[in-house]
Amino acid sequence: MNNSYSPQQLEQIIALGLRQQQDQQNFVSESELFDIAEQSGLDAKQTEAALKLWQQQQQQRRAQWKKLLAFKIYAGSYISISCMLFLIDWLTGGPWWFFWPMLGMGIGLFSHGLGFLKVWRKLAQPTQVAGLSFKRCRF
Repeated sequence: MNNSYSPQQLEQIIALGLRQQQDQQNFVSESELFDIAEQSGLDAKQTEAALKLWQQQQQQRRAQWKKLLAFKIYAGSYISISCMLFLIDWLTGGPWWFFWPMLGMGIGLFSHGLGFLKVWRKLAQPTQVAGLSFKRCRF
């Protein structure tokens, strides 16, 4: 294996290795988490409650991002289908009709957006667990 590397490639390889090493050092095990929390004045029960709340928040955030992606896909479909319908209507001539399907799909997109905003606001509400106050989302 006689490979030679340019100074730029060498720099990239070393930087990647250092980043991986730093990432591995940044992780804390659950037992270390409980030790740190205990040193900060939290008992195991409060730490467990905070950990469960954090895990729930992570699940809610993942679900929220999935809903955002679904909304973006719906909006993209709405725009592309509307353009296609306009083009068909323009090429065929006659009375304009493309806005009727756009109106129906627009109502669906609007209601989808309202549902998305309702869930988003619910996630941003503060929560209290075991006497500790937590904000659900930090944006």
